[in-house]
Amino acid sequence: QSTVHRRILNNVHIRRLSWVIGVSSVVANSVMITHTAMSLKQSSTSVAVINKSLILGICAGDLLVGSYLLGIAVLDTVIFGSTYCKEQIYWLTSAGCSILGVLSTIGSQISLFSMAGLSCFRVLGIWKPMGNSGEISLRKLLLISLGMLLVLLTSVAIAVIPIVENFQDFFVNGLHYNSTMKLFMGFPDKEKHFGVLEQYHGRMRNRTLTWNQIDDMMGEMFSHDLEYPDYIQTRRRVQFFGNDGVCLFKYFVNDTDPQRAFVWATLSLNFCLLHFHFCLIHHDRISIQEII
Repeated sequence: QSTVHRRILNNVHIRRLSWVIGVSSVVANSVMITHTAMSLKQSSTSVAVINKSLILGICAGDLLVGSYLLGIAVLDTVIFGSTYCKEQIYWLTSAGCSILGVLSTIGSQISLFSMAGLSCFRVLGIWKPMGNSGEISLRKLLLISLGMLLVLLTSVAIAVIPIVENFQDFFVNGLHYNSTMKLFMGFPDKEKHFGVLEQYHGRMRNRTLTWNQIDDMMGEMFSHDLEYPDYIQTRRRVQFFGNDGVCLFKYFVNDTDPQRAFVWATLSLNFCLLHFHFCLIHHDRISIQEII
């Protein structure tokens, strides 16, 4: 069941913070990207190119997250306002919600990967000060480009996989029916659909049906039922990012959620990268103190 909210951001302080952080992030990171890109063009050493590339990645990721926050703030204040409760179902099942979710996920992953890479590179620079010295060569430039491309592709994959049509059985959270029937209020998941289908077809041993199969079976079941003729009206799919109004990556899942393996793998990867990042920062600080 979905909780109905009057606004996307009910808390006025969070609403104001979204505007402040969103605008400042977009402006500041746009300036930083321009400045860093110009410095990158003038860089002639491997150390400078790697540093500038990773900083550029962090700024680009933060820019995407800032754009996401600004988009949520505009939707909450300008587009929906206090009428969001009437449009909630259409927003959560819309492509716009999925796009914002993809935007925020790509941005956060790029920033995280780039920060971990930058920390690792700087610690390696302390261990082997001459290891990355010298002018940039074509081979080193290709390796750096491939590394940044890997960061981008991995981030995009984590964000886009949940909305790929072929993986809908893992990531669609439920269906919404244009129906006044209490049975179909909210966003019933597969288990609730199986409960309804078993009343009509008897006990179902096959619980690996796709959403398309479930949709067809439900339509067939009610197509001849004059009491509920509105069933065959629009059914809208609640995608992975439509778990709530702010359309964030669904980090909290239940044991019955089919997407739990993907979410847990992503969380584990992010946790390891964050732990790795902070450990390197701590080691970097100790190494510098020993040198001094």
